[in-house]
Amino acid sequence: MKKTTLILFTLLSSLFFMSCASNDVADDDIYYEGEDGEELHNDLANYEVKEDFLGDFDAIKLDDKVVLVKQIKKLAPRQLKHTYLVPRKNTIEITFHYGANQTAIVLNQKERTAIKEAAERFFAEYDAKELHKHKVNSKTAYYKSTCPLYWGVASTNYGTKKNAYYLNYEIIDRKAYFVIHFSPTRNDTGKGNGKGDIDSFTPKTRLYLSPSQLKDFIELMDQDYLLAQLQYLRDKAYKY
Repeated sequence: MKKTTLILFTLLSSLFFMSCASNDVADDDIYYEGEDGEELHNDLANYEVKEDFLGDFDAIKLDDKVVLVKQIKKLAPRQLKHTYLVPRKNTIEITFHYGANQTAIVLNQKERTAIKEAAERFFAEYDAKELHKHKVNSKTAYYKSTCPLYWGVASTNYGTKKNAYYLNYEIIDRKAYFVIHFSPTRNDTGKGNGKGDIDSFTPKTRLYLSPSQLKDFIELMDQDYLLAQLQYLRDKAYKY
């Protein structure tokens, strides 16, 4: 009899606590049917855009651009066919052929802003007819810094995270061209154990841009333009 009473008491207690729990459901557990197209209000949708993070998305292909390179003292076109925005790092990666090498450069937001500001200064001096022949080097540059650069014949296996580069202009055939000059810098990646070939340097690389080409190129540097490229994916990911 005592055993039967104990079992009955246990069952009644279990039912009582289950009933209490069902009446204490958290608001977060209640299904809510929002309006069509309503953006989800959660931590995932409302992440903070940072200098090194735009969103949890794969690389986005950007429009192809055209620049110029010097071949036997003459300028020749070079297509930037592989240009990507990398949202998880907020970087632009540009890969192109330069001579026999395939070259890849990586530009973060800080460097993109500097390139855009240097281009604006170039345009101001161009419009004011203040550009003239001068020594094209880092001492006369609009800006100098470092950025990742990787290179190789078949693939970009060699390179460094801090390749020296500067922004300047050069007068060729009485025309002014914006110059992005990447100086030879010792590799820190390459053969063997990943420490690089200590006797190997990145190749000197110089890109020339006419005023019209420069306007197209700095479009890639504009942060609002890059955020707009993400909007379609954000809508797909976070609209209810």
